Amino acid sequence: MDTDDAHISEILDLLDTGPRKHYYIDESGDVGLFTRGGRKLVGRPTTSHFFMLGMIDAFNDVRLHDSITDLRQTIWSEITNDPRYSSDPSYVRRHRHLEFHFHANDDPPSIRARVFNLLVDESNTFRFSAVVIDRLEYFKSVAAMSEADSTYKYTKNDEYDYLVRLLLRSRLHKEAIYAVMFSKRGPDRSKALLDAIINMRQEMCTRLKIADRHYMVIAGNPEAKEHGALQVVDYCLWALQRLYNRKESEYLDKIWPMVTIVNDRHASGGTGGQHYIGKKPSDLTALKNARGI
Repeated sequence: MDTDDAHISEILDLLDTGPRKHYYIDESGDVGLFTRGGRKLVGRPTTSHFFMLGMIDAFNDVRLHDSITDLRQTIWSEITNDPRYSSDPSYVRRHRHLEFHFHANDDPPSIRARVFNLLVDESNTFRFSAVVIDRLEYFKSVAAMSEADSTYKYTKNDEYDYLVRLLLRSRLHKEAIYAVMFSKRGPDRSKALLDAIINMRQEMCTRLKIADRHYMVIAGNPEAKEHGALQVVDYCLWALQRLYNRKESEYLDKIWPMVTIVNDRHASGGTGGQHYIGKKPSDLTALKNARGI
């Protein structure tokens, strides 16, 4: 067995037996500030005022996926077999996506309620974290940098990658295996994200003076319908967006016991932001107060 084969064999053994973490990451809103023609996107009524990157740390991603899938299949069966729904072709068409996946923004309130009830039931299987930016404040900082430095060139991937670093900071150095899955949005950036994560882990190991003998698996950029855990992230982000954009806290109240941290980069009106900790009920109140609720 040559060196490469031995290395692959060691990784496969770790996949089977070693401890590992499963992170599932999705986004809500648009991190971009400009159209392709260079016109400003921020402030338009059709665009979100906030961009959020959310992640769940799935303690049992198989169970979470199965629970979400079982509920979705039950609901789809009801829609297609119950005459109250199946007799209305337009209703079935509007909810066709439920044949494949949940999507909080498209699901009707009655179905959202059932999904949130499931998340509460599965509260021991995951924890949710998020990074939030105010796009108008971000636009102001980009404009200031452009004015101060004529060589500065804005790219939305830079901000996205920076938020990924914030989300995964101090979470990549303890386990033997990390499986990191990003929901597919636009072009596949798996290689760039993997390189960024590996560099982040190496920097962390150097700073903490520990051996970097860990391996990482990035499972690509699947569409959300391919794993129930990504649908859970979608629902958690939807709850957070409702608080930020509509000042409704009902849904975030439900999932707050499953929250690890919400890092609001502009809560104080600057780039430092505030950190709201899920273990502290008072932090939920503070977050609501910060957002005018």
